Amino acid sequence: MIIGSPGTVRKDGFATEEEAIAAGEALRVNKEKTVIATHFTWRF
Repeated sequence: MIIGSPGTVRKDGFATEEEAIAAGEALRVNKEKTVIATHFTWRF
């Protein structure tokens, strides 16, 4: 959590909606990469 950031701080610790969306997108992409890597390992 950012201390002394302007505006309200969300319950989940992200200062802005944009930060929360960006973090969620990063997690989603990372999850997809993991799934693809796992399928690749299973095939070979």
